[in-house]
Parts: sequence; structure tokens; C-alpha cells
Amino acid sequence: MPMEYRWKTAAGVAASSQTHPLPATYVLSPSEETPVCLTDSGEAIWCALTSDPRPESEIVSDVAQAYGIEDEVVAESISSFLETLEERGLVVRVG
Repeated sequence: MPMEYRWKTAAGVAASSQTHPLPATYVLSPSEETPVCLTDSGEAIWCALTSDPRPESEIVSDVAQAYGIEDEVVAESISSFLETLEERGLVVRVG
């Protein structure tokens, strides 16, 4: 059985949320000059992350529940998005 990754927000990442004119969260890696704007499911994934490592399955479950869909429907997309956030220095994969 493959090992499940755990994810957490990267050290030094700043995040700021807004609700007007549209709900969004802006996240900024210490190595970047421009924040990343997360909306909709990207924002839901970010909100499911914490500074302590969380199993990917818990993140998937939280997001799926927020949208009222089955975990299996979103698991692959969430995994891919987490990898993108990792490439941007916003999250860290923990064994």
C-alpha cells in the first residue's frame, strides 16, 4: 500500500482573506514578490491546510464535504493542486 503524504503550510507563508467583492485568499511565499490568489476550490484546499501536517485524505475529505461530493471525485485534483502549491513554495509535503 502506498504511503499517504501529509501536507502543511510552508514556514513564512503569509495569507490574507477577503470577502468583497468576491471571496478569495491571497498567499505569498517568502521567496516570491507576487501573491497567489486562491478562489473557490483552491481557497477551500488552502483552508483545509494547517501549520501542522495533515494527511492528504483529511484534506480531501474536508473539501469534498464542503462541496457535498464524494472524496473520490476530487482526490486526484486536490493531489495535483497540492503539488502545484508545493512547487510555488506555499506548502510542504511531509513523508
